[in-house]
Amino acid sequence: MDDLPGGPEVGTHAVRLAPEAGQDALFAGLPAQFPAQLVHYQSVLRLPQRAVLLARSAMEPHQAFRVGGCGWGVQFHPEFSAQAMQAYVDHVNGPHDATVSATPDAASLLGRFAAMVAARD
Repeated sequence: MDDLPGGPEVGTHAVRLAPEAGQDALFAGLPAQFPAQLVHYQSVLRLPQRAVLLARSAMEPHQAFRVGGCGWGVQFHPEFSAQAMQAYVDHVNGPHDATVSATPDAASLLGRFAAMVAARD
């Protein structure tokens, strides 16, 4: 990891799926591009060995990835509501011209993941 070259990525931004996401158990069925809540100051410079890239954004080439059959990593925050994101933006001092909106597709990953775990029991 290292500092994000373009500065922090804060607010609601577009996340674009990689082609491999269409075959992924968690990401399949999501739109090719969807809004997500982003708060990060650093960048993933290199994915773990054998990781599969699943999504990127304009500033971050590694927004989501999978290692193996059931290990996912995301840079964006599916757990943040628009209200939580707005509270963060309001709290942060500095020049953050952040746009905030609802992110239902990103948030759906939480329920999808919970359903996958429940199905394995």
